[in-house]
Amino acid sequence: MVRRCVAAGLRAPRHFGAAQLAEAFPGPGWQVVEAGLGTVHGVPLRPGEGLQDIPSYHAVLRRAPR
Repeated sequence: MVRRCVAAGLRAPRHFGAAQLAEAFPGPGWQVVEAGLGTVHGVPLRPGEGLQDIPSYHAVLRRAPR
């Protein structure tokens, strides 16, 4: 699906990891509760296709105590 979106003219997904998380949610205002790499399983769009493994990054944050 991602390939089809890019071929249709949408911008390709960018890498997102710990450095991008720190940039988007700079400390000391945010506290990372959990973060790490994972895999999202994309649902097949056509009968007979298998799941698509999509590399991912998850993060759970909360506002830092004042």
